[in-house]
Amino acid sequence: MKPILYNHALVVGGSGMLSAASLHLANSGVITSVVGRDPSKIRKMQEHSFVFPGKIIPVISDYTDIPQFIIDVIMTQESYGPVTLAVVWMHDTARTAPHHLAKLLNKHNCKFVHVLGSSLGESENKRLELEKQFSEFEKIDYQQVILGHQIENGESRWLTDLEISDGVVEAIISEEKMITVGRPKPREERP
Repeated sequence: MKPILYNHALVVGGSGMLSAASLHLANSGVITSVVGRDPSKIRKMQEHSFVFPGKIIPVISDYTDIPQFIIDVIMTQESYGPVTLAVVWMHDTARTAPHHLAKLLNKHNCKFVHVLGSSLGESENKRLELEKQFSEFEKIDYQQVILGHQIENGESRWLTDLEISDGVVEAIISEEKMITVGRPKPREERP
């Protein structure tokens, strides 16, 4: 596997579903700002900061409060340098938050890995619309990771957090503009 060569990563959702991806980045020597809304999950990530001294930076922030979220990211960059890799998992409750984050990060070259639910895998138009929106940022290298499900023993199940994190790490290393983890289609196969 190719090494991960980024100075400062921001992982939104990094204390939950993407916690293994956050730990992988820190283990690779990347300063990893782990953004989460749940203080108990952030505290759990802080336990890992002893294993990776100076590499796991816990950030309690709610991306649905976009102005405060942007301030939190600015403060994180002031302390640890420009974000050169953003891994972003946000619910639809804050549809414009990823765009606001990309606008902020567009001051420096930054790979922006946008983790998206399986419903986007069905809609080529929605996926292309997002690509077009992010194309306005010339310093953002935009990439999509579409999540799906797995078929196991003839039964459909959602991806595990570890499967998602592994797929996201593969995407970070990849040059592909869109990566699929699991099977996003067909809809009728979903659990």
